[in-house]
Amino acid sequence: MIMVEIRKKTEDILELLYLFAFILYIGFFFLGNTMFQIDWPQFFYSDLRTFITGIILVRAACSKQYKTWEAVTVLGLYLLFSMAYARNGYGEYMYLLVLVIGAKGISLKKLIKIYAAVTAVLLLITIGAALSGYIDNLTYYQEGRRTRYAFGANYPTDFSAMIFYLLLAWFYIRGKRLKYIEIGFACFLGVFVYWFCDARLNTICILGTCLLFAGHKIFMARAEKKQKGYQIAKPVSILLILSGILCGILMTGLTILYTPNNPVINFIDNALSSRLRLGHKGIEIFGFTFWGQNIPMIGLGSTTKDVDFYFFLDSSYIYNLLQFGLMIALLLLAVWTAAAGKAYVYRQWELLLILAVISVQCMVEHHMVSVAFNPFWMVLLADFSGKDPKDMKKRRGIK
Repeated sequence: MIMVEIRKKTEDILELLYLFAFILYIGFFFLGNTMFQIDWPQFFYSDLRTFITGIILVRAACSKQYKTWEAVTVLGLYLLFSMAYARNGYGEYMYLLVLVIGAKGISLKKLIKIYAAVTAVLLLITIGAALSGYIDNLTYYQEGRRTRYAFGANYPTDFSAMIFYLLLAWFYIRGKRLKYIEIGFACFLGVFVYWFCDARLNTICILGTCLLFAGHKIFMARAEKKQKGYQIAKPVSILLILSGILCGILMTGLTILYTPNNPVINFIDNALSSRLRLGHKGIEIFGFTFWGQNIPMIGLGSTTKDVDFYFFLDSSYIYNLLQFGLMIALLLLAVWTAAAGKAYVYRQWELLLILAVISVQCMVEHHMVSVAFNPFWMVLLADFSGKDPKDMKKRRGIK
């Protein structure tokens, strides 16, 4: 009995340490996307990963939470990710992986609440610092567009992406309790980023998410009125689960097929602010590799000066394919799809919608793997409700 209590207290302490490291991760990567000039200790970046990896190993040794297949899967992913990291030098997915592994058994809602709280506080501080002149509020005057403000972020689209993911976190936290007035406020923020940041694609994503959740509430209310259990139709659920794969195939296909002579694809490229053209250029110059490669990118972030040779891979799918390599890109899609499948098994409909929305948004944004923006990778191993899906099916009479 005493040993059980000691083990329980040890697990609680280790969970608190993990959550502390989780907060540090979010804060570190969030501030890296702002105009704050912070001199971090020389090895802070790598030491943080070492610290959290140690916590994960001790948690695994002290608990029986990891099933055999989970342990094998996690070990396989860690080995493959480490091999790729040694070859291409990109650490984003390694830091993400250790966070996902460490989230095992921890409440997903708790993790998203922490993400939302840290991000909201830092975002308000960043906006205040920018408006007060403490840090640069980058202002862009681009031909044919309104004046664009970054509000302390590295670029206006980065700021709008921060708003987008923070809203998704709020929608998940609120879940079935989400009110129409909250959806209306989210719409207002969508209009705000359109007017002040001219972030058209993120505005569409924000407003589209609002419409999606408004429709979701209407269908739930109808099901309640008929005293029926609400669930998304199976064909639609399958599409939502496969949204990451489908969006990846679509964006990659359009990018490969890009040619300025094709009026349809050229129209799509213009609507996507040259993302197809730049992605196609990246494929032509660097090509696809199995382990990934270092690709120098020159964007407009962190400065208002014009660049001579602009080249940036905005689409997460093309970014992952070219920089991280075919293997990591495919593994990331597999993990994302497995997370969506888990949301479906547990009947977490709001979460399933959020994962699908992120899949669409990542066609035009490169923040898919950044925990400062997208904390929903934790779905894979985090705890939803403590209920076994088999027991849930039995209670619903599903065999």
